[in-house]
Amino acid sequence: MFWSRWGKKPRIVRASMDGTGRKNVITTDVKRPKSLAVDFKDPRLFWLDAFKDYSRLESSNLDGKNRKKIISSSLRRPFSITLYGDRVFWTDRKKLSIESCNKKTGLEKWLVKDKIKKIMDLQAFEAERQPDVKNSCAIDNGGCSDLCFLAAGGNHTCACPTGIVLLDDGKTCEDVKNSCAIDNGGCSDLCLLAAGGNHTCACPTGIVLLDDGKTCEDVKNSCAIDNGGCSDFCLLAAGGNHTCTCPTGIVLLDDGKTCEDGKQ
Repeated sequence: MFWSRWGKKPRIVRASMDGTGRKNVITTDVKRPKSLAVDFKDPRLFWLDAFKDYSRLESSNLDGKNRKKIISSSLRRPFSITLYGDRVFWTDRKKLSIESCNKKTGLEKWLVKDKIKKIMDLQAFEAERQPDVKNSCAIDNGGCSDLCFLAAGGNHTCACPTGIVLLDDGKTCEDVKNSCAIDNGGCSDLCLLAAGGNHTCACPTGIVLLDDGKTCEDVKNSCAIDNGGCSDFCLLAAGGNHTCTCPTGIVLLDDGKTCEDGKQ
């Protein structure tokens, strides 16, 4: 498979269908590679570079070598590309058109159709564009219980949908162990799944987790009874403790509880 990246370091990248063997194909003299198409017959990679006045149509070998500019001007806002026979076709969103040229020379340029509003993607289908290949996933899904991805050399890799894991046999997918499923994991309030099918107990804001790691309990409010013994303000502190304080201009006496006008 091939894909393009924009940004500070635009590039075209390739990898096997299972994600292995990732390699950069095109990394220089490229601005905004917009659409890709593979010619399986030759074989070559074609792409549109759609960056303002830089827009062009190019091709290369599948490894990025033997690079060739097919059209380096007259492209206004190219968007999507496809191949059919000896011709390459593309859409142009500025010209509202489908255009075509010889895939090797860039000559014999045709206007296929114009005045197409909101034109976007373009695909061509023919038997020669889908050649027969060795497909190790074709028989019994490659022995995979769920997903079978083709890899280089006609091999394959088994994979699993998100949320289930591949067992050590490399073929079978199994649901992730949910340790919160039974009795809420032993947690009195919140049970949060963690890596490896494990979990952690947690508590809602305002209540704390006890040392057993499972039980939540209301924070002790030492100000609740008799204002914590404070004559004025009682401010909760860590561990359910509190501190007595006084309004501006009034001082706290040595008993740590009583406020008194500082003016003598």
